[in-house]
Amino acid sequence: MRNKPPVTDREYEIRDDQNLISRTDLKGRITYASPTFVEVSGFDHDELIGAPHSLIRHPDMPEEAFANLWDTIQAGDIWTGMVKNRRKDGDYYWVRAHVVPIQENGKVQGYTSVRVKPTEAEKTFAERTYTRLRSGKGRGIGLDRGRIVRRGIIGRLSRFNPFSIKSSVVLLALLAVLLTTLGDRLGVPGQLAGSLLMLTLAGLCYRRIARSVDRTRRFAMQIAAGNLVAEPPSTGRDELGEIIDAMGIMHRSLANISLDIQKMLNEVDQDTQSLLQNNEDLASRTEQQAVCLQETAASMEELTTTVQQNSSNTVMAEQHAGSARQEVSRSEEDVRGLVERMQQITASAGKMAEAIGVIDSIAFQTNLLALNASIEAARAGEHGRGFAVVAKEVRTLAGQAAASAEQIKRLVDGSLAEIDKGERQIRQLECNNQGVIQAVATINQLIEEIAIASREQAQGLQQINGAVSEMDQVTQQNASRVQHSAEVNTLLAGQVNALRNAICSLRVEGAREHVSREQRFKARKARQVQQEASGPSALDERRSNEQAA
Repeated sequence: MRNKPPVTDREYEIRDDQNLISRTDLKGRITYASPTFVEVSGFDHDELIGAPHSLIRHPDMPEEAFANLWDTIQAGDIWTGMVKNRRKDGDYYWVRAHVVPIQENGKVQGYTSVRVKPTEAEKTFAERTYTRLRSGKGRGIGLDRGRIVRRGIIGRLSRFNPFSIKSSVVLLALLAVLLTTLGDRLGVPGQLAGSLLMLTLAGLCYRRIARSVDRTRRFAMQIAAGNLVAEPPSTGRDELGEIIDAMGIMHRSLANISLDIQKMLNEVDQDTQSLLQNNEDLASRTEQQAVCLQETAASMEELTTTVQQNSSNTVMAEQHAGSARQEVSRSEEDVRGLVERMQQITASAGKMAEAIGVIDSIAFQTNLLALNASIEAARAGEHGRGFAVVAKEVRTLAGQAAASAEQIKRLVDGSLAEIDKGERQIRQLECNNQGVIQAVATINQLIEEIAIASREQAQGLQQINGAVSEMDQVTQQNASRVQHSAEVNTLLAGQVNALRNAICSLRVEGAREHVSREQRFKARKARQVQQEASGPSALDERRSNEQAA
C-alpha cells in the first residue's frame, strides 16, 4: 500500500524575489526544475527530475482546478491561477502559477510553469473558494483558464470589461451604426454632434491605445537592452495591459534565470579554481612520483645486480661445497684404509705375541733341558764338567731369551694398546667425517635453495623493473594529461569569465528590490479582479468581516 505523503498546517512563505520555474512533458513528468523551485519544494533535484508533477500536489486543491488546467493547456491556451503546493516536509505554500504550452513545429512538446508569490488577498480568496469547491458548496463558481469566475448571466456581465480594446471598437461600431440609422431623425446638427462625439471617442481610444503601445514598446526595449530592473509601466484593463503583465512575468523570469546563472557561474568558477589547484597539486605530485620512480628504478637496478652477483657467488659456493664433499669422501676412504691397516697391524701384533709365546716356551724348555744337563753333568763328575759349563751357558742364554721375550711381550702389549687406542680415535674420526659429510650435504642443499631463491628473486626483480618502467611511462602519460587538463581548465575558466561578462551585461543587481515593488502593484490589481469576480455577495461578506473586526 502506498504511503500517504505528510501534510502539516505550516505555511512556507516564498520571497518576493523568488520565481519558481519548472517544465514537464506531455505526461506531466518533470523534466526541468529551477534552483529556486528545488529550494522551495524541499526535494532534491534528483528526486524531482522524472517524477510526476503530482509529487508536490496538495490535497486541499480541488479536482476542478486541475481539470480546468488540463483542459486549458491541452487546448493550447495559457492557464493562470492560484495553486497550493505541498513541500517534502508536509508544509504548504501558495503561488500564482502561469502554465504555458511549449510548442515546437506547431506541436505541443511540454508545459512550462512560472510561479510567483501571490498577495495575501489572493491567497485568502483562493483558499475560501477552493474550500467551497471541495465541500460541494461552490455552486455558481467556476474556473476560466485558471481565473475564479461566477457562472451564469451575472458572472458574464461581471466579466465584461468596458475598457478593453475590443469593447471600445464594438462601442464605436455601434455608435456609427446608430448615427447612420438615426441620421434622418437627428438632422444635420444632430449628425454633426454625433460625428464630433464619435471622433472624440475615437481620438480618446487611439490616444489610450497609442500610449499603451508606446509604454509597451519602451518596456520591451528596456528588456531587449538587458535592463532587467526596469519597472514595468502601469497597466490598464485592456489587452495591452495583459501583454505588459506577461512581459513583466517574462522579465522577472529572465532576472531570476540570470541570477541563477550568475550563482551557478560563481560555483563553476570556484570549482574551476579548485580544479586548477588540484591539477597543480597533481602535477607536482606526479613530478615527485616520476623522480621517486627514477630513484626506485636505479635502486632496483643496483639490487638486481647485487642479486645476480649473489646468485653467481652461490653457484661458486655450491661448486666449492661439492669439491669439499668430494675431499671429505676421499678422506673417509683414506680413514677406512687406515682402519684396515691398523686392523692388519693388530693382527700382526697378535701373531708376534704368539711367536713370543713360542720363544718363551722354547726358552723355558731350554732352561729345563740345561738344568737337566747340569744334573747329569754333576753325576758324571769330572767327565761332565765341560758339559756342565755348556749347560750353564745354555741356561744363561735361555734366561736371556726368556727375559728378551718378556720385554718383547711388554712392548707388543703396549703397541697393541696404542694400536687399539689409535683404532678407536680413527673410528671417532670416521664418525666425525660422517658428520662433516652430512653437514656439507646440508650446506650444499641450503646453497642450492639459496641459488633457487636468488634466481626467483632475479626473475621477480626483472618483473618489478618492468612494472616500474611501465609505471614510469604511465606517470609520464599522466603528467601529459595533467598538463592537458590544466590547459582545458584554463580555457574553461576563460569561457566562464566570458559568460559571466555576458550575463553581467544584464542589469539584475536591483532586480530583487524591484520585484517587491512590482508585487505590490500586482496585489492592488489582483484585489480589483477579485472584487469583480466575487460579485455583490462576496463584497457584502467582506464588509461584514471588516465590521466584525
